[in-house]
Amino acid sequence: MAGRDVIVELGCGTGQIAAYLAAQDIRAVGLDISPAMISEARRLFPDAEFVVGDMLALPFGRRSIDGLVGFYSIIHFDDEQLTAAFAEMARVLDREGLLALAFHVGDELIHREEWWGETVDLDARHLQPDRVEQLLADAGLETIARLERDPYEPPVEYQSRRCYLVARPLVPLPGGRSLPPMGLGYPGTPLREELVAAVLRGAKTATAGLAEEFAPLTHEPLPGAGDRWALLGTSDEPVAIVETTEVRLVPAGEVDLQFALNEGEGFESVADWRAAHERFWSERGLNDDSLIVCERFRVLEKIDP
Repeated sequence: MAGRDVIVELGCGTGQIAAYLAAQDIRAVGLDISPAMISEARRLFPDAEFVVGDMLALPFGRRSIDGLVGFYSIIHFDDEQLTAAFAEMARVLDREGLLALAFHVGDELIHREEWWGETVDLDARHLQPDRVEQLLADAGLETIARLERDPYEPPVEYQSRRCYLVARPLVPLPGGRSLPPMGLGYPGTPLREELVAAVLRGAKTATAGLAEEFAPLTHEPLPGAGDRWALLGTSDEPVAIVETTEVRLVPAGEVDLQFALNEGEGFESVADWRAAHERFWSERGLNDDSLIVCERFRVLEKIDP
């Protein structure tokens, strides 16, 4: 989640996820529909931020959230409510944001009227992963990682199979199409404006990324030849459709001059390329052995904003 600013835990429960993220200097917000639950979370984790809110009407602006985490918080919704909740998640997620969900796998509907000595009226659903993926897709969210596991040995947890999904928003395009986003630099910055302009005039046909920011170390899939993307402009608007033509994993010490020139940023030598990327990745650190994702691409279609 490098570069992310605001992460929201949906159905905060005890607030442990929000508290953990806040301890990593990430702005984390825990959200729950229960004022009593929010009060308890604030008591337990006074350094984290918590708000009362409904997943069916999230109290956040459009494209204002960089990440959403919902662990076992969608299990109380029927399909109609899931559709509404996923539409809200798609609305508030940033173009390059991520959604992480966890839920119980199956077809059971569990009803309880008593829990931990308290009277309750509670329904919890086990969900089929394929159905959840389809509802996410209907909301414009593409699943990029999926893991299922059997339960741990009792008495560690409730004995159900578990599913974990990571999804990202797709960018709507003219003609009813949608594609995953390609963002060069950070939105709203002169660097983004310069890089996009270089792509559109044909001067930039390559880009570099750190391999540690992609699978299997993160949930971000490694690009491959033939992948298509919506190139994002300064305000995260789609400005072109581009296609990846080649991807190589190369140690930073072996990046060649031709690739540096194809990045279209005015580098006259590999040393220029290295110095610029050391500045850009200063928080990560760069050495000769750092694996670089060297991606080449071409513009297929320009989009009138």
